[in-house]
Amino acid sequence: MLPVRYSEGTLCDINSNKPRETIVFYVCHERGNNGIVSFQEISSCQYEMTIATSWMCDLPEFRFVVSKLYF
Repeated sequence: MLPVRYSEGTLCDINSNKPRETIVFYVCHERGNNGIVSFQEISSCQYEMTIATSWMCDLPEFRFVVSKLYF
C-alpha cells in the first residue's frame, strides 16, 4: 500500500477555513480496472480514498493483493 497525501485543497467553511486534505492509498489488484475502491470523509474536510491498480503489482514491496473487488 502506498499512501500519498494531498493537502492545501479548497478551504473548508465548516472547519475554520482550513484547507481540505485527502490521503490516497494505492494498492495492488492484479486483475484490477485501475479504479477507486473506497472514498470516505474521515473527519470534517479530511478524506481517504483507496485506488486499486495492477500497476502497483509490478513492485515487490506492494504485492499485497486486494481480492474480490467489484467494479
